[in-house]
Amino acid sequence: MKFKLPEDLSKLSLDELAELREQAVAERKEIADLPEDKLDIAALDAFDELVAAIGSIDERAGVVEAEETALAERRAAVKAATDEEPTEQEGDEPEGDDDNPDDVVIPDDASELEGEAVAVTASARRGAAAKAARRAPKPETPPADEVTTPTPKVAMVAAANVPDFNSGQALESFRDVATAFQSRTSAYARTATEAEMTTPRREVLELSGSAVKQGVAKIDLRPVATDFTVDSRMSTQDQFDVVMAAANEKARFGAQGLVAAGGWCAPSETIYDNFLSLETVSGILNLPTVTADRGGINFTKGPDYANIAATFGFTQTEAQAIAGTAKTCYDITCPPFTEVRLDAVGFCITAGILTEAAYPELIDRVLQIGATAHAHKVNASVISRILTFLGTAVDHAEIGATTSDVLDAAVIQALRLRYTYAMAPGATIEAVFPVWALEIFRSDLSRRTGVDMLAITQADVERYFSVRGISVQWVYDWQNFVTGTTGAWTSYPDVLQFAMYPAGSFVKLTTNVINLSSIYDSVNTKTNTFTAAFFEEGLAVANTGASGVLVSVDVSKLYGQTGANNLGPATP
Repeated sequence: MKFKLPEDLSKLSLDELAELREQAVAERKEIADLPEDKLDIAALDAFDELVAAIGSIDERAGVVEAEETALAERRAAVKAATDEEPTEQEGDEPEGDDDNPDDVVIPDDASELEGEAVAVTASARRGAAAKAARRAPKPETPPADEVTTPTPKVAMVAAANVPDFNSGQALESFRDVATAFQSRTSAYARTATEAEMTTPRREVLELSGSAVKQGVAKIDLRPVATDFTVDSRMSTQDQFDVVMAAANEKARFGAQGLVAAGGWCAPSETIYDNFLSLETVSGILNLPTVTADRGGINFTKGPDYANIAATFGFTQTEAQAIAGTAKTCYDITCPPFTEVRLDAVGFCITAGILTEAAYPELIDRVLQIGATAHAHKVNASVISRILTFLGTAVDHAEIGATTSDVLDAAVIQALRLRYTYAMAPGATIEAVFPVWALEIFRSDLSRRTGVDMLAITQADVERYFSVRGISVQWVYDWQNFVTGTTGAWTSYPDVLQFAMYPAGSFVKLTTNVINLSSIYDSVNTKTNTFTAAFFEEGLAVANTGASGVLVSVDVSKLYGQTGANNLGPATP
């Protein structure tokens, strides 16, 4: 790093500090313009040092500026005290006021004091101020019935999300505005293109089509009336009190207000942001997720164990060997490749500009709902794609006990998959159930006699599967529990389906495409609307491993059924 920050900045003037800052900013920009592969640890450390150095320089410059301002004010006070006194008017009091023995008479001709040190004491300034006050006209008191309006004032405040500044924080000077701008932009680093590195930089900069608008500060020209200001951080009751106080004639003008009797009179409170939030992203299928930056993937599952094992190896008798019978060989062939391309899924929400200004709570609530709805829409699509791979459901042969029937069906298909791929006996098989299936098991088990099972937990049900090497997920957005079987919410569905596959058989593919918020453009602005949110992502499901199975079980049989107790000897 070429730039070196002096150890002592106290000896530098404002001009010297400004020159030093320009050097630091220039070197910081050189680092920011480096290609990404050149931004090593040393370059990043140097960038951080330059940012810190610029901050130190700005801090010292602020101190120097404050000192020079104070010095200038003191000099101005001296000049004001040595100015020529105005000519005494008839009726004015003489300069030598006995009530103010500390008064000092300033000579008319300041040139007589040339070359001499002039000391103006505090008492002299007080005396001059007192005389000026006596000569000043008395302020006129406006009539009691005269109404005055707040005087418009100019105030600069920080915009939202500016680092190191609170939203709405007052900015005392344009130096504060510059500091806020530096704080907003310091985190952005731009990589120069190859063309820019080989050609001279242009003097005129043009706004890129992909430029993003970022707020730094705003100038507020509204009349200042702090007594009747409604702030979003105030409670609803406080806001209501301010509104009513502003409408109160006595509070505003000091006049005698009218007194009303009887009834509540006051209008009902309006609550704007007390939305009941019930939706969640629970019940989302958990799948391994891979980012596909190229719009998709091209892969192969490789050789299939079941196909190879069916014809693999040979057994030959001695007679066959003597006869010269040919031995069977497995011929290795190239496995096929499968291409999976991403689909685009997303959502778009528009709103009125005036609605954003007056009722932002409504827009925030809709955005929350939209994000949750999108998650469930994607979940439904992922499950549907997996079901397409699984194909037609296997209909299990039921005996009549709901929990036992489902466990039997799950174990049979788990054994089938482990046998097909020669998996370890305890290898995990994934099972995906709709959320309401959990209540089927509880309803059945709670009717069992001889055992208190009214408090069956989710962990209890999952334990029945886990001891059999099956990992269960309970999901929404599949076989939704809408109207039961009768259309009147009086029973559970008659048929339960669940999906099973070896862990890792399916992979979710995704990539972010567009994620925008608060977009204002010329077309929508003409209709007083804007895009509150626009989100789009790529989505696909790839069957990168083994296949699975869809299982169907009739759960309309008797609940609480168990085998009959038989204490007699076994029938021979």
